[in-house]
Amino acid sequence: MALATDTRATLLRTLAPIAGEEAIMDMLSQFPTDDDDRPITVRHLDAQLTVLRAEAQTLRAEFRTEITGSETSLRQEIRDTAEQLRAEIKDTETALRHEIKDTEHQLRAEIAHTETALRQEIHALAGEVAATNVAVRAMGEQVAEKIGAASTAARNWIITALLGSYAFATVVALAAG
Repeated sequence: MALATDTRATLLRTLAPIAGEEAIMDMLSQFPTDDDDRPITVRHLDAQLTVLRAEAQTLRAEFRTEITGSETSLRQEIRDTAEQLRAEIKDTETALRHEIKDTEHQLRAEIAHTETALRQEIHALAGEVAATNVAVRAMGEQVAEKIGAASTAARNWIITALLGSYAFATVVALAAG
C-alpha cells in the first residue's frame, strides 16, 4: 500500500522522537510512495518468472514449428525448381538433337545432290574429251598422211602433242568458267 507524502511527514514527525529519525526513514523506505512503486515478494516474482518462462517456451516451440515448416517448404520449392530445370534441359537437349539430325539430313541431301551434279558434269566432260580425242586423233591422222613420210613414232608424237594441247586448253577453260 502506498503512503502519501503528507502521511510520511506526519509519521516521521511523530515517531522520530521515539525511535530516531534514521530508524523511521528505514521503516518508511519499506512502503512505496505510489502504487507503481510497491515491493514484490519472492513468491510473486517466481510466479511471474514461471509464466514468462512458459510463454518463452511456447514462443520458442512456435518459432521452431514455423522455421521447420518454412525449411520444408523451401526445400520442396528447391526440389520442384530443380525438377523443372532438369525437364527444360532435357526438352532443350531433345530439340537440339532433332535439329542436329534435321541439319545432318539436309546437308547429306545437299552433298548427294552436289555429288550427282558433279558426276553428271564430269561424265559430260569425259564424253566431250573422248569426242575431242577422236577428233584430234583424226586430225593427227590427217596431218600424218599429209606429212606422209613421217615415221610411226613421229605420228604418235604429233597426236600426243595435239591431245596434250587440247587437254591443257580444256583445263584452263574449266578453271576460268
